[in-house]
Amino acid sequence: GQKFKFATISTEIESSDVSYEVNSISNYITVDCDELYRLAIFSAEYQESKQLIGISVKNGEFRVSVKNVRSANHSSKINSSIIGNVADTEKEAEIPTHGLLKALKLFQDKRCREVNIYFNNDILIIFDNETQAKVFISNR
Repeated sequence: GQKFKFATISTEIESSDVSYEVNSISNYITVDCDELYRLAIFSAEYQESKQLIGISVKNGEFRVSVKNVRSANHSSKINSSIIGNVADTEKEAEIPTHGLLKALKLFQDKRCREVNIYFNNDILIIFDNETQAKVFISNR
C-alpha cells in the first residue's frame, strides 16, 4: 500500500573502510544550505544562465554569482562563518550548476541547515559530520 515501503536486509555484506578527506580539512566555510540550494536552482532554471555558479571569498564573506549570457551576473552574499584561516580568493571558482545541485541534494534530503565548504583551484568539497560530496571546478 501507500503507507509501506519495501526494504531489503542482508547479513553477509562485508564492511568497507572508507576514508574521508574532511578529517584533514581545518580551514573551511560554513554556509546556509538552503540559500545556496536556492541560488543553484535559480541558475538551473534561469533561461539566460550559462549553467555555472561562481564562488569566492572576499573580505571574509562567502559570495556566489550566477553566470549568464548577459553582461551583468547576479551576485549574492550568503550567510556564512569562517572556520580556521580562510584567505580571500584572487579569482572566482566556476562550478557547473548540475554538479552543485546533485551535491546539495544529498544534504537537502538529510534536512541539513548548514554545510561546510572547502574549495581550491581544482575541487569543491561539501561536507558535514557524516557525508561528503566532491564537485570538480571548471575554471576557464
